[in-house]
Amino acid sequence: LDKLKMYIISIEALLAQCKTHEAKKHGLQILSFFGESIGTFSDMKSVIIVELVKAKQLIGRKSDADLIVVNEIYDEQKIAAERIMHVLASAFFFVEPDMFGLLALRMLQTSLRYGVCSESAFGFAAYGFLMIKVFDDIKNADRFGEIAMHLLKIFTANKCSCEVIIIVYGLIKPLVEHLHKCTKMLEYSYELGMQSGKIYFAMMSLVQQYRIRFLMGENLVTIEKKLMASDEEMMEHRQEMFRLSILPLRQACQNLIGHSDDPEELTGEVMNEEQFLLKVRGRNKTLVALVYHLHSWLSYMFGSYESASRYAKERQATSSTELVLFGGLFRRRYVFVEGLIAFAMAHKTDATEWKIAANESIKLLKNNAAHAPSNFQHMLLLLQAESAFLAKNNGDAAIYYDGAIEIAAENGYVQDEALASERAGIFHCSTQDNDQIARGYFFKSIQCVSKMECIS
Repeated sequence: LDKLKMYIISIEALLAQCKTHEAKKHGLQILSFFGESIGTFSDMKSVIIVELVKAKQLIGRKSDADLIVVNEIYDEQKIAAERIMHVLASAFFFVEPDMFGLLALRMLQTSLRYGVCSESAFGFAAYGFLMIKVFDDIKNADRFGEIAMHLLKIFTANKCSCEVIIIVYGLIKPLVEHLHKCTKMLEYSYELGMQSGKIYFAMMSLVQQYRIRFLMGENLVTIEKKLMASDEEMMEHRQEMFRLSILPLRQACQNLIGHSDDPEELTGEVMNEEQFLLKVRGRNKTLVALVYHLHSWLSYMFGSYESASRYAKERQATSSTELVLFGGLFRRRYVFVEGLIAFAMAHKTDATEWKIAANESIKLLKNNAAHAPSNFQHMLLLLQAESAFLAKNNGDAAIYYDGAIEIAAENGYVQDEALASERAGIFHCSTQDNDQIARGYFFKSIQCVSKMECIS
């Protein structure tokens, strides 16, 4: 135990040199000294399911109060194991999600068996995230996110506050609470990370909060300037992985404010789409999926529905298992955008495959709208409006469009308010033959677009 600090420093030194394989091998070997044998497996996902089941059995019927008032760990061997697992799990949070999941679950099991310590909050938060990722269980995810935040209060000056807040407010709470609160907490997490020297997690907080700001339709010029400053900060701290993750978003902002030759392709001052994909393909499927998603979204926004459908299919074909940065929120955004594209293609082709895909998107978003109406209700209503429009149920379509516009406006989703207004205008032009009503919706869309300083 006297050597614990030295062990942790040796692991962190390897991680700082980007020697993740050596850090993992060294860290797992040290863990075995403290009675935690963690191997590497060819089928990690099955192992994680097994570990999740073990954790569920340990939790059993315990109430939140039962879990929170668990005694502190007195076994120094177990405290040491918890601290080493936390260092390793934190490091693999993005680069090796399956190992992160396995280590976090072992941390939780140790806390449930032997008692809690300052690192236990990380295990509870990670368990909540895994409940979403594996079972899509939003209710229990939020429950364990709340327990994690409570444990942070119990153990003041908690060493893992930064990463716990990212997991809870970057990956769990967006499916439960309004995104404004989430961005405020992510700003706080960034400050904690910078103050404590946890640059990795501070940069992750930046990435997550700017993705949310983009989704909500904040002023694009402001976002692009802040992303440019973050780009420089990431270069300064040699955080290349996170720098790469904001480049597509920066270029999308540039496209939408008119600073690119082709508004649909992510090529311009910030990046070249083809070269970017060559660089990250095979290394980071999440970023490949992001590029395809943004290209499909831009194509849809500019009315190129065939192009949008091609890139949506490319996104779907990209088996994105590395969903840590995106979490549940961004997967739902994929569903929303690809649902809109499917409805557009169903209008154009009348093909059954597009109708099926479009209706599936409505089914997938209903559960999310029930848990977090402030974030998802307007998306669901817009998809339902498109469905009614396609089915020629014009009365229902008009009601759904107005509902989507109203709720998007109430909750500050300027980008989606603009889109819903434009789609409502197109609907009234096409079916009601009332140009005066349609012009009102188009004017509302233009007002929203002006707030964003967007050319679309």
